[in-house]
Amino acid sequence: MKQSKLPKPADFKESAKNRDSTARLIHKVVQLGQAVRRHRAEGNLRSLAPPTIYGYLAFLRMATALPHLNLQQLYKSGLGTIFLTNRQLSVYKRNPFFKAKNIEVLGSSAMNRSFIERVADFKRRKNKNKKGTAVFYSPHPVKGYKESREYCIAKGIDPIEIFDKTPNEVFNIFERSESFVYLPVGMEWAGRMPVEARFLGCNVVLNDKVGVAGEPWWNLSDDLAFEFLKDTPARFWRIVEKFVNENPG
Repeated sequence: MKQSKLPKPADFKESAKNRDSTARLIHKVVQLGQAVRRHRAEGNLRSLAPPTIYGYLAFLRMATALPHLNLQQLYKSGLGTIFLTNRQLSVYKRNPFFKAKNIEVLGSSAMNRSFIERVADFKRRKNKNKKGTAVFYSPHPVKGYKESREYCIAKGIDPIEIFDKTPNEVFNIFERSESFVYLPVGMEWAGRMPVEARFLGCNVVLNDKVGVAGEPWWNLSDDLAFEFLKDTPARFWRIVEKFVNENPG
């Protein structure tokens, strides 16, 4: 009879280490789920579905199946790293411990097809009765609601506050509004709302905390900028293909 191989003490130690790592990861994910629910209760992240027990179980299966890598190991083992904007990349580059290979910049968040179709429909309708200035209300200071409102008040404008709205309701406000003021006090790696506002006909007032405002395409004409935006999902996959081709095997 073949004697089965007994596990070594080191095997138990490694297994316990992995369990502890998974437990910490799950704890963080549950905290994230709680944060999502809190934000939704405050009127933010309305398009993001709150996590369910089935989502947690799926994450648990994934966490136990995948190797546990820290961020530095992840950057080293990956084929490449895609940043949303150059402003995001500049923040990472100021970190002396950050090292990544094959860095590319996407230039914007990838907008879904329904938004692209909505913009095309808006351009056909050519709404000329736009009026008022919108700001985004958030109880979190980093979003710059206070600064945006003060900017408007200083110019004698009583702004329209975007709060507790679905994505379609936000788009309706942008289609009716002449301007959108967004002055966050913390870095916004890309900035979806400024993009949505611009292509639904708003004059957009931003500061240097908004990633897309630092991209070359942002200063193009609306037609050329919209072509760049529409290409973002395909551009993402072209970058991935480039990474794969540069790292065969």
